[in-house]
Amino acid sequence: MLSFVLKKISIVAGVVVGLGGGALGIGAAQHNPTYPPGTMVGPVPVSGLDSEQAAKRLRIWWDSERSQTIAISGPKVDGLPKEVKWAELGLMLDDAASVAQLQLETFWDSAGRRIGMQEAPLKVQPVFTIDARRYEQYADIIKKASASRKPANAQWNGKQVIFKYEVAPMTLNAEALGEAAIHAWQDKSPEIELPTKADQKAVPDESLEKIKEPIVAFTTKFPTYKVTRCQNIELAAKLLDGLVLMPGESFSFNGFLGPRTTAKGFKVAGVFANGRHDVGVGGGICQVSTTIYNAVALAGLKITQRSNHSMAVTYVPVGRDAAVSYPNPDLKFTNSFDFPVALDTVYSKGQLTASILGIKDKSVEITIERGPVSTWGRGLKIQNDPSLPYGKSRVIDAGGAAHKTVTYRVFKKDGKVVKREVLHVSQYPGSPRLIGRNLSAKPKPKPAVQGPVALPVVPPTE
Repeated sequence: MLSFVLKKISIVAGVVVGLGGGALGIGAAQHNPTYPPGTMVGPVPVSGLDSEQAAKRLRIWWDSERSQTIAISGPKVDGLPKEVKWAELGLMLDDAASVAQLQLETFWDSAGRRIGMQEAPLKVQPVFTIDARRYEQYADIIKKASASRKPANAQWNGKQVIFKYEVAPMTLNAEALGEAAIHAWQDKSPEIELPTKADQKAVPDESLEKIKEPIVAFTTKFPTYKVTRCQNIELAAKLLDGLVLMPGESFSFNGFLGPRTTAKGFKVAGVFANGRHDVGVGGGICQVSTTIYNAVALAGLKITQRSNHSMAVTYVPVGRDAAVSYPNPDLKFTNSFDFPVALDTVYSKGQLTASILGIKDKSVEITIERGPVSTWGRGLKIQNDPSLPYGKSRVIDAGGAAHKTVTYRVFKKDGKVVKREVLHVSQYPGSPRLIGRNLSAKPKPKPAVQGPVALPVVPPTE
C-alpha cells in the first residue's frame, strides 16, 4: 500500500515537473475552487459548483421540498391535523451551514483526482434550524384538550376498590418535536409523533393502589317525598364520590363543591336560616356533610372545622351534625394517616352512606359518645299579620328548642381505651314559635239587641 502511495506521489511530482514552474503557477492562479464530482448534500448534487452556487441550488430544492407533507400522530385530541408540511413543523434549511460541511477542490486536489488520488465522494445531510413559533398552534390545541386535571378516584363496589388513575394535563415538548422533525426528514419517516410531557401526578398510581378497603361506613336516612331535597343530596354525593386525599392533605366541603347554583344542577329546597325554616338553592346537602362528618370522625381523621346547625336535625343525634353553607360554615378535615384515603358515597332511595377507604387497623375501634344534653324552650312570639281577620292566628314558623351538649371521640386499642377527646361542643340557639296575628284591626261594635215589644192590655169584651 505504501509503495502504491509513493508511486502516486512520484507521478504527481512528474506532472508538476513536466508542466514547468511558470505554467503551474498560471494554472493554479486561474483555478476556481469547486466541489468535486459525486458531492451531495442530502439528495442534491453540488459537484462542479462553488459554495455560493451550491447554496443557491439547495435553496431552490428546499422551496419545493418544504411544501411536502408528512402524517402526524400523537395524543388523541380534537383539532390536531392528520398531516402537515415540513415548513409547518418549523424545519428551516440553513444553506450556508450545509455547504460549510464540504471541502472545495483546489488546483492540487484537482490534479490529484485526475491521476486517481481522490477520496470517495462526500455526502452530507442538510443542516436545519427550527422555528419553534410554528409549534404554538399544536401546543394550544393540546393545552386546551387537557386544560383540567382528571383526578385520581377510588370507589368501593362492595367487594373491592376500583381505581381510576389520575390523568395529568399534557403540554407539548417543543424541543423534542424539533429534534423529531429533523430525524423524521433524515430517516424519510412516513409519520411523526408529537412528543408530549405530562405534569407530575398529585396522586401517583402506586400511592393510589395502597387504598385497600373500607375503614368505616356511616349511613343516614331521609324522606323521599321531598323530591328536590333528595336531588340535591344525590348530586352532592355523586360529585364527592371517589375523592382521594394524600397523607397530610386537607379537604374543604365548600372549597370542593363551590357555590351551590342552579347552573350546577342544584334545586331549591328547605334549609335552616337563623333558627328558622326557609328555602334555598342546595337545600339538603347538609345531610351529605353530616354523613361524611360522622364517617370521618369514626375513621379517626383529624377534623379541623365543623359547625352545628341553628336547630337540631332529625337524621343524627344532637351534637353529631355538620352544617354547611357557602362560603361558611364549612366542614374541613385532614388525612392524618400515612397512607392515602378515599371518600366513597353511595346514594340510594331514602338513605346515604359515606365510607372512608384506606387501610383498616382491626385492632383499633373508635366510638362517639355524647355528654348530657341541656334543652330549653324559646317560647312564643306574636307577629302582626294584617292579612288575617281579627281574632284569627296562623303559625309562621314552628321554631325549635335550644340544645347544648359535648361530643367525645373514644379510641380503643385491642379493647382498651387509649384516648378520649372532646370532639366538639355544640350549642343550638333554636328559635321561638312564631305566630301571625292581626293586632291592628278593631272589632266592630255589636248592634243593640231590642227586647219584646209590650202590647196594650185590652179588656175582654163580649
